[in-house]
Amino acid sequence: MRSQYQYASESAAIHIYQRSYNGYVVFYSVKDHLVFFMTLCLMARKFGVSMLGICIMPDHFHILIRPVPLSKLSSFMKESTRCFARVYNAWYGRQGQLFSHPYGKSIKKGDKKIRTAVAYVYNNPVEKRLSSRAELYQWNFLSYANRQYPFSEKLPLRKTRKALRRALSVIPFYFNSGKIIPYMMMENLSSDLTPDEVKVWVDSIVQTYNCIDYKDLLSFYESLDLMLLAFKSNTGSEYDINEEFTPGSDRVYAALTNFLYKVFKISDIREVLSMPQEKRIVIGNTLLLRTKASRRQIMKYLHLDD
Repeated sequence: MRSQYQYASESAAIHIYQRSYNGYVVFYSVKDHLVFFMTLCLMARKFGVSMLGICIMPDHFHILIRPVPLSKLSSFMKESTRCFARVYNAWYGRQGQLFSHPYGKSIKKGDKKIRTAVAYVYNNPVEKRLSSRAELYQWNFLSYANRQYPFSEKLPLRKTRKALRRALSVIPFYFNSGKIIPYMMMENLSSDLTPDEVKVWVDSIVQTYNCIDYKDLLSFYESLDLMLLAFKSNTGSEYDINEEFTPGSDRVYAALTNFLYKVFKISDIREVLSMPQEKRIVIGNTLLLRTKASRRQIMKYLHLDD
């Protein structure tokens, strides 16, 4: 019997796309992105999955990996999403399914098709107007290809406050234990940090857990500069995955959060998601009248079904 994913004569990769259940927004906060990223990278190491790219969007995610047997791929995806859903639901006080099944996947054979998939994955935030350039979006982790602290300025040890040193010390502890840093731990540690210190801490978490093989990724372009130039010239395309498309910019979700904080005096989106559906519908009607968000975007944001 022929083994799965055997490509002796040419390179290959698998583009995987998975959206949230019913299109709900899942990734609201920095903590949400980090918990998912840590989970995914730990599972990639556990199952021996070689990662070419990760892009986390508000209501879905893309990954690009080197081929693995289908059974291993299935276990990797199932355990990654299951583990994340468990801690996410506990943190937000929700129950039930978090991601739609099955996930979409498309095998890309040959360097040209892989480059097209790479551009598509990394340019997703550009297409949805979350960033003007792929490398400026924090949650596709592209800027970490050549910089350890792309979104912060590393502080000399002598200028590091005790609170930041403590926060930094937990990163290798959890990583070496094969665990994610829990939501509550991140909440408690970050509350003692300044905004600039939080940025340093986030960059440190990403660089510690990061599983993306940038050397393998850049081998398709010869250099990072050439890859970024290619991204600007071609956003990539994907015809083999049925990706749901919601018109408009994904920046609307940040605008909705700011509106809730300002008008409803909400300090954390957890307060809203834990409300009964009737209260969320009332909030949704207000958002529909007083923001530019569409009905569909508001329903996704508030986890409301049709």
